[in-house]
Amino acid sequence: MYEAVRPLLSEGQSRMKLGHTGAVYGVSGMEMEGWARFLWMLAPLASGGAEVAGTENLPVGLSAGTDPDHPEYWGEPRDLDQRFVEMGAIGFALRLKPDLLLHGLDVAARQRIARWLQTINHRELRDCNWLFFRVLVNIGLREAGLPCDNDMVEADLERIESFYVGEGWYRDGVAGGFDHYNGFAFHFYGLLYAHWEEARDPERSKRFRARGIRFAQDFIHWFDPLGPVVPYGRSLSYRFGMAAFWSAVAFTGLPVFTPGVIRGILMRHLRWWFKQPIFDRSGILSLGYAYANLQMTENYNGPGSPYWSLKSLLVLALPPSDPFWQAAEEPLPKASAYSVQAEGRLLLSRNPDGQAILLNAGQSFDWDCRHYADKYHRFAYASRLAFSVNIGGRSLEAISPESGLWVSEDGKQWYGREVETAYQYGANWVASSWEPMPGVKITSRLEASHAGHVRTHEIQMNRKLHIVEGGFGLPRGSEPLAIGREATKGVPAAGDVPKLIGLAEVRTERGFSIVRDLSADTGILRYGEMFEPWPNGNLQHPMIVIPLLRSRLEPGSYHLVTEVELCFPG
Repeated sequence: MYEAVRPLLSEGQSRMKLGHTGAVYGVSGMEMEGWARFLWMLAPLASGGAEVAGTENLPVGLSAGTDPDHPEYWGEPRDLDQRFVEMGAIGFALRLKPDLLLHGLDVAARQRIARWLQTINHRELRDCNWLFFRVLVNIGLREAGLPCDNDMVEADLERIESFYVGEGWYRDGVAGGFDHYNGFAFHFYGLLYAHWEEARDPERSKRFRARGIRFAQDFIHWFDPLGPVVPYGRSLSYRFGMAAFWSAVAFTGLPVFTPGVIRGILMRHLRWWFKQPIFDRSGILSLGYAYANLQMTENYNGPGSPYWSLKSLLVLALPPSDPFWQAAEEPLPKASAYSVQAEGRLLLSRNPDGQAILLNAGQSFDWDCRHYADKYHRFAYASRLAFSVNIGGRSLEAISPESGLWVSEDGKQWYGREVETAYQYGANWVASSWEPMPGVKITSRLEASHAGHVRTHEIQMNRKLHIVEGGFGLPRGSEPLAIGREATKGVPAAGDVPKLIGLAEVRTERGFSIVRDLSADTGILRYGEMFEPWPNGNLQHPMIVIPLLRSRLEPGSYHLVTEVELCFPG
């Protein structure tokens, strides 16, 4: 990966132009990002004793980027500046392997670097996981023998305490949400802090480690025995960075599961990712999830953003004698059938094929995230079949109606679950209430079962509505598709295609996806069909087909029950 990008380094060795797309933080920030994010891999490699061609120029690049008189100066950071994010990588590298960045630099250059990094202590940071970047910078400066601000470290760590909600879970800020940032950010940095600062800060280090142990009991349910993890929430372009937590577990020796289990989770995950078409023809990580796809990216994703995935390679710092490398890979340990993770309003279960399924009561938080409804509000998410995002407008073709329920007055403009209230959960179910439009109130209960899951919807509506409900989408290719069961009785209207009553089923050579209406005894007719949305909305498969139940209801109260099954061996 590093050899592929080295030719793109600037003459002064401080910037790297990895692509031509944009991000909210501009060209300078994107080019610094391209340079800095490789430190998450290069520092562990150097710490583990590896020699990597090109790393001898890292001090040259750091000196140039922090020198106001150099043409490649990274610039003076302002409040809420993206440069503070990349400073976190520099702080990490300074703490882990100071010589990697400082070898050969004189006192004046080191002082200039320290002054630039210390701007993070005098500017406003985003009030979320970003506060850990300032912690990393200061403990990195201290390790390198450069001036730091221990009082600022203490203040930030106290603020981070206010994000913790219990049972191993953090909000990403006081009004933030719950997603992969728990493992990728909060626990990753917290475990590093506990590992490095235990002698100076034993009580907090003990708390961070205890929280990491507790989080591991939940997070392991997200991982698939074949390697992938359930994609859910934002920043999914960080790809195999979603396993960074397990790398930190191994690096810090956290006593949770066996070294073989940890190695198995991480290695299967990496192998799965490196089978996906995530690199372009030059060997550079693309923006997207399982393939290049700008539809699903965030406004803060620049061309270098995917290289935050390199945090999962922290284990490269471990010596060959470490238990992680000495252990044989072990399978996922046997666990309870269902894992209610109430802090995140989530329920994790396993399909009969072993796939991890996340049932989602939904969440609302103060963050203007692209495709917010798709990333946080669909009913269910699967480890082997990523979800879709809206690729323009409110037509069903654009929405890609997987794993949800949508309503429409005219059959053209569709509205689904975007804001929830009145959350509830039980041993194997989660529920929430939501209003897709004024005068339409829905309570949806999602119950896990051995075969899949059952959705129960209590609907009150003051108008006539079209309603559709979708199951999991399967990849669409050259395989023949089949709907199995008799077609609708009666004569269809002109131009209509005969449909099934109460069943939508998609079968391919790779598996099947089914939605089945269990509320037919109420007199409601729901017609099944195979629905093909517009391409490139799904994060994992460019073309998919979705089993869909469709109905039209008069104003009133309704009780709908839907059974969802999925078998996708991989």
